[in-house]
Amino acid sequence: MPTMFDDAARAAMFARLDRLTPGTQRQWGSLTPAQMVFHLNAQMQNVLGEIHVAPRPTPPMFKWPLFHWLIIDSGMSWPKSTPTAPQYLSDAPGELEALVPQLKARVERMIANGEAKAATVHPAFGPLDGATMGRLLWRHWNHHLTQFGL
Repeated sequence: MPTMFDDAARAAMFARLDRLTPGTQRQWGSLTPAQMVFHLNAQMQNVLGEIHVAPRPTPPMFKWPLFHWLIIDSGMSWPKSTPTAPQYLSDAPGELEALVPQLKARVERMIANGEAKAATVHPAFGPLDGATMGRLLWRHWNHHLTQFGL
């Protein structure tokens, strides 16, 4: 499974992100391009410890390693329009032209900190090590960029 800690995988994601414009049409869901980038930025802020996102009530299976494998590593398609933590959403996210460089800078800070420091308590999945978080981030970006046909 690709990871955001892989230089080539990350560069490919950045290239896809660079094709996003305020007018890019979504294929499903309700997020605008700016809201989607805000959403990814908020996840990065959680990984970097810039914000705290409280755990959400989830079924116990969300914490099971097999469930993590299914969601993160199996390659199975993710459901569309899945609920997310409220801290990851905004009705007034700001301008896309400012959000994209912020997102890239946060990813680069995570890379500079090293994989071990990317260990995060995910609001739905619980504690994840840095390697797992790198793969989850790649899957999450892929899901949302695909949402916009990128």
